[in-house]
Amino acid sequence: MPPVIKSKPSRRVPASVALRQARSMLAKTGAAVRAGVGPGASTGTKSSPKAGGRTGAAAKAGTKSSPKAGGRTGAAVKAGRPNGQAKIRGHLAMDPRIRQRRVAVARSAGRKRLRATIASLLVVTVIALVWVVLNSPIFELHHFRVSGNQHETAAQIQGAAGLAGSPALLSISPTSAAKGIERLPWVKGAQVAKAWPWTVKVAIQERVPVAEVAGSNSIWLLTDSTGRVLSESKNAIGGLPEILAAFGFRGESPNAGPTNPRPGTWLTGQVLGDLAVAGGIPQDLVGSIPTIVSNSSGSITLGWGSEVNIAFGPPTDISSKFESLVTLIANKQVQGGDRVDLTVPALPTISNPPPPSQAKASSPTGSVSPGSGSSSSGSQLASTAASATSSG
Repeated sequence: MPPVIKSKPSRRVPASVALRQARSMLAKTGAAVRAGVGPGASTGTKSSPKAGGRTGAAAKAGTKSSPKAGGRTGAAVKAGRPNGQAKIRGHLAMDPRIRQRRVAVARSAGRKRLRATIASLLVVTVIALVWVVLNSPIFELHHFRVSGNQHETAAQIQGAAGLAGSPALLSISPTSAAKGIERLPWVKGAQVAKAWPWTVKVAIQERVPVAEVAGSNSIWLLTDSTGRVLSESKNAIGGLPEILAAFGFRGESPNAGPTNPRPGTWLTGQVLGDLAVAGGIPQDLVGSIPTIVSNSSGSITLGWGSEVNIAFGPPTDISSKFESLVTLIANKQVQGGDRVDLTVPALPTISNPPPPSQAKASSPTGSVSPGSGSSSSGSQLASTAASATSSG
């Protein structure tokens, strides 16, 4: 009796699992074909990695693929390298024409860099040589020319500008030199210009004195309208109004008393109002007003010899007040002994007129009789009136 073979019942694979397995096998087969590997890919030949077997692409070309010879392997096919372009030491072999072109471009860039470097060195060298030559004794200051100066000497101006000792013209700064010159007492403005190769020209604008201020210790300070002290002396020079009461000197000490500012500095305080009035006096009246006195409240009185007393009031509407005064003098309305009030310039008033007999006794030139006051002051008033009339 033959043996009975018992077969195991077959296990059925689910359809979904079989489909997945089939898709996986197809994917692997397709990848092998695309890579040109596998047993006899597209040619039915065998591939041996050790012998550098013939791949599908090599079989079509009739050649043998060897990694050492740089043949086209499956990786080469996958990388898309063309025939004859081998991979040497991890890099692609370069076409000789491309290599020559790259070498030519690199050489051209190197030549450009060299030319730029040489040009830069030449420019720096030239600049250095020019700087050395301009700072040499060849271009030192030899001529210092000053114009417009009357009270400051050329040597004082050159020293204040910092140009003593003949410095190199290149090192001179006109702006700095002008600032130094303007520190001199009499200098209001200065313009400095270099004239190559050896000359510096300076144009000076000097300040105009308007009054003499009575300082401490019997010192007179010659000042301009801004309060700048121009000079000092023990005696008044004359010809300018004298400010007899000056308040607010710079450096004033409550305990030690006022100290006189030095030339080149400024007066401060109430005296600036007196100086503004002195600076506003018309040119025809400058010599006719000898004194300017201000009280502690700032009211100003102008003296006119011993005959006329002019109440100017505060230092406001200066030009209008002097216009009214000139009109009164031109119309011969001011006589010796009068008191003229110019506080309201549109309505000036005259008080204490002389007696009618004295007014009639006045000479045609305007001089008053001996009984009406000082004849010298009367003559001064008459001459001022005549000049005011001619100028009007």
